[in-house]
Amino acid sequence: MGILYVIEGSTLGGRVIYKNIHQNLELDADSGAAYFSGYGELTEPLWKGFMAELVAYEQINNTGDEIIAGANHAFNAIHKHFQEKPGNS
Repeated sequence: MGILYVIEGSTLGGRVIYKNIHQNLELDADSGAAYFSGYGELTEPLWKGFMAELVAYEQINNTGDEIIAGANHAFNAIHKHFQEKPGNS
């Protein structure tokens, strides 16, 4: 669930990037900025729904530490990926 938190959370950051790309480069979801558009206008409501499910899951299963460990694992893996030099993966 922590890994999903990181992945789904990236859609929120993507929307911020998307606004800048759209404003400055005039790209949209159909012309080069699809990755950053997330779920479009549904991004925020879907995030809130995901968070409700995450909280419920944690409360039922008492897995807060595991969720945090999963999120840290995801962040560390992403960080490591971007620290690698091209051709050394």
